[in-house]
Amino acid sequence: MAHVATAHKVQSVREDSRPGEQSLHSTVCQAMLAARRALKEVTKVQLGQSYYFEMEIEEESHGWPVIRLTLADRRSTTLEAVELVISPRRRGKQVGIAFFLGEDLPLSFVPLNAQIWVTRLPKMLKSSISALMKSSLERISILEEAKIAVRETQSRIEEAPIGRIQDTRHEAIEENLFSEDLSTGENVLESQETQPLPLEL
Repeated sequence: MAHVATAHKVQSVREDSRPGEQSLHSTVCQAMLAARRALKEVTKVQLGQSYYFEMEIEEESHGWPVIRLTLADRRSTTLEAVELVISPRRRGKQVGIAFFLGEDLPLSFVPLNAQIWVTRLPKMLKSSISALMKSSLERISILEEAKIAVRETQSRIEEAPIGRIQDTRHEAIEENLFSEDLSTGENVLESQETQPLPLEL
């Protein structure tokens, strides 16, 4: 059963002075709430009894809500966890919601266009989150395969003739441990880096 922990509630703090229009902060906060709903919906469908996740909504130092999703495989003896971070970011002149694997690996960026985000964002979020789930589960699998490869390598080294020990170690490591492909396809943030979004724009 998934466990959801909410550290801080996401709230809209002010309205734009122009009638009928929302401030950027209000828009971003509502987008993050949509992300949270999409996360809960997607995880119900994609995660079975083998996996567990914990979700927290907190605030970074710049005052914007951040969603952290920790995912792990119950079948793993070490319960290797993968953390997904969903946070408002600025990319060039665009403001949007960025998805990261851990703190450092950018996976996708959903721009927030005031005219379209209400209708398109939930669908875009579900698609992005589904891709992140797949990447996370694959990463967990890769970690498990790497551990198996290490154990097999150690066994081969113990059984190999003295002159072949170094070659065996090198071949196994090169073949099994450094072949991980972190590419996530079209959603990857290519050469453009996102920047934390300041609270006051």
